[in-house]
Amino acid sequence: MRVFLGAFLQAIVFRCGELSFALEARALAEVVPAVSLRTLPHAPNWVAGLLNLRGKTIPVIDLCEMMTGRAARRVLSTRIMVVHYPSPEKPEHLLGIMAESLTEMQNLDDKVRTPAGVKTPEAPYLGDIIARGKESLQILKVSELLPAEVKERLFTEASGAEAAR
Repeated sequence: MRVFLGAFLQAIVFRCGELSFALEARALAEVVPAVSLRTLPHAPNWVAGLLNLRGKTIPVIDLCEMMTGRAARRVLSTRIMVVHYPSPEKPEHLLGIMAESLTEMQNLDDKVRTPAGVKTPEAPYLGDIIARGKESLQILKVSELLPAEVKERLFTEASGAEAAR
């Protein structure tokens, strides 16, 4: 299901380095400042750590690090998008995605949405392109963001801990 406003797609727009992206509003739970995170030893570099959000522990990935090999710059517009991440075991988990230049929701013209035209099996989370003025935004597919082995590492323990309560 997409959130449409006429022929528009409501999305949050952000950057990783020089690249611009959009995340459909339906995937978003909330946006929080890029606060200090608890690090996870032995996790991939792009796993930024754990966020304590009102008593709930949420894993956070650094999308810039994941895509470009450079950590997100710690500036005022760097934020953590808390998203609904689909899971076969549970209806969903919460996942934090840290990115740069994240400032507002926008209504994007969905009529100019086109396939990227290039298959990237190593980055299945990269979706369609939406032209916007002189730049183009690539839609981020949240459900395809994490490799299976990382999903297992980030969410298995949380499921077990919740079941034990």
